[in-house]
Amino acid sequence: MYRDRRRLTQAGTRRCGKQFARRVYCGAFQFRAEAIRALAHTEGLNDILSADVIHHIENGELAHSDLRIVLKPGQIDTEGTKTGIVDRLWNVGSGPLLHRCDCDTDIDPHPSANLDAAPAGPYVDTRRRYSVLLCLIRFHIVNWLWQKPWRVGYPHEASECHHQ
Repeated sequence: MYRDRRRLTQAGTRRCGKQFARRVYCGAFQFRAEAIRALAHTEGLNDILSADVIHHIENGELAHSDLRIVLKPGQIDTEGTKTGIVDRLWNVGSGPLLHRCDCDTDIDPHPSANLDAAPAGPYVDTRRRYSVLLCLIRFHIVNWLWQKPWRVGYPHEASECHHQ
C-alpha cells in the first residue's frame, strides 16, 4: 500500500494575471497493511479502537488507498494520539518511490528531491512475478466491471496528471 506525498511549490501557475500555488505529486511511501492494522494494538496508542486500509482506484491505478483510524469514544489525548500514529507509521514505512509527472517538467529543482528516506529503507517489491501477474489480471477485471454502463453516474474521464 502506498501513501502519496504531495507538495505545494513556490513556482505556482498563473491565472488571470494572479500567481497561484500548484499541487505537485512527488512520490509515495510504502506502508504495509498489517502495520496499519496493528496500530490498534500498539503499546502507547491505547486510544485507537481500529485501523484499516481502504483501497480505491484513482487514475486507473490500484496503488492508492485511504487510512481509516477510529478513536475510542470519550476523553482522549487526540493530538498526542495523532502524533503517535504519524511517528509509528513513519518508523515502519519504506521509500520514497519518487515520481515526476510530465506536466511538472518545468519545475526545477523538483520538490521530490526534498523527500527524506524512510527509516525502514528503500521500497522493494518482494512479490513473486506470478503474484504480480495475478494481481494485475484481477485488477483489470474488477476495473472493467466497475466501468460498465450499469454503473450510473460513474465519472469516465481521466486526468492527464496525477495531481489535477
